Amino acid sequence: MQQIHVKVPGKLMLFGEYSVLWEEKCLAFTPHMFMDISAKFSLQDEDRVSSDLWEQDLIINSQSSFPEELQNHFMIELIHKLKSLFHINQGLTLKINSAWPIEYGLGSSSALILGTSIATACLALQKTKLTTSEQWKMAQFSKSFQEQLQGFSSGYDLASQLKGGFTEFSFSKSSWPLSIDSRMISPSFFSDFVHIFVGGKGAPTKRVGTSTLAWIFENHLQQAIINVNRSLLKSFVSLSESPNDPARVKEFFHHMKTFRNIFAASPHFPQKMKTLFTSCDGLDKTFTYKTTGAGGEDALILFGTHKDISEASDLLNHLGWHQIDMSPTYKGLSVREH
Repeated sequence: MQQIHVKVPGKLMLFGEYSVLWEEKCLAFTPHMFMDISAKFSLQDEDRVSSDLWEQDLIINSQSSFPEELQNHFMIELIHKLKSLFHINQGLTLKINSAWPIEYGLGSSSALILGTSIATACLALQKTKLTTSEQWKMAQFSKSFQEQLQGFSSGYDLASQLKGGFTEFSFSKSSWPLSIDSRMISPSFFSDFVHIFVGGKGAPTKRVGTSTLAWIFENHLQQAIINVNRSLLKSFVSLSESPNDPARVKEFFHHMKTFRNIFAASPHFPQKMKTLFTSCDGLDKTFTYKTTGAGGEDALILFGTHKDISEASDLLNHLGWHQIDMSPTYKGLSVREH
C-alpha cells in the first residue's frame, strides 16, 4: 500500500456533559468540518508527524530532541503504542491537516487519535476497508488511550466521529459503547435555532474536566446534573419536532437556565460571558446559551432565531468571537488509498 488517507469529522456535544460519565445519554453531532490524515510507511528508521496544528514536525528516533512545548506531545506515545500493537518495525510518516484550530474545542485530539489509529491499522493489515468490528476495536483502543491522556473519558467523541450525524450515546464500565443511536434532527430547525460561536482560548480538557468533576462531587451535584441533562435532551428533541410551539421553547429555555445556573459556580465557567449575556434583555426569554466541552472557553452555543440572538451576537463580535458554519454532516470517518 502506498498511502492511506483518513477523513475524520469534528464533533460537538449538545447535551450530556459530565452525566455521560455516569451511564447517561448524551446528544452529539458532527459538523461538516474534517481533519485529513495521510499515513505511509517510511524507509527511514524514524517516525515523522507534520501538521498545521503545531509549528514544528515531530521527528521521532533514538536521537529525538524536541522543543519544550512538544516534548510530551501525546502523538509520540500514541505512535509508540500503535507500533507495538501491530508489531511494526518500520518508520511511519503522517501528515495532518485540520479544518479547525484546537481552540474551537471541536475534537482535535479525538480526531487525531482515532484517525491515526485507523490509518495505522489499515497500513499494518494492508487493507483500506476495515470490518465494522475492526473499526470499533480501534475506537476502543483510542478510548483507552484518551482515558490515559485525560484521566477520564466517555469516548462519546470517538463514537460520534466514527459514526457521523446526530447521535445519542451512552457507555458503562462494562460496555463501550452501551448504546449509540442515530437521532433525526431537522437540518432547517438546527440551522435556524442553533448557533455556534468561537473565539475563546480553548479549555484544556484534563485540567478543566478533572477539577470540575472534583467540584461536582464535593458539592453533591451528580444527580442534579443527571436530571437536568435528561430534561434538556428530551425538551430539545421535542422542540425540534414542533419548533413553533411557544410552550416547548419556554420549557427548553427553562431547563437550559437550570443547567447553566448549576455550572455557573464551577471553577472554570467563563464568568465574562455570564456578565455579557446577563446584560441582554432577552436572556432565557427569547434566546439562551451554554458552554461546550469541559466548560471553559471552548465554543459557545446560542439557541434562538437569528433575529432573537442578534444583540448577543453583536456583543460577542465586539469581543472578537464569531459564528461559524456548523452544518451537520451525516458522514463519519472514511478511508481511501492513494
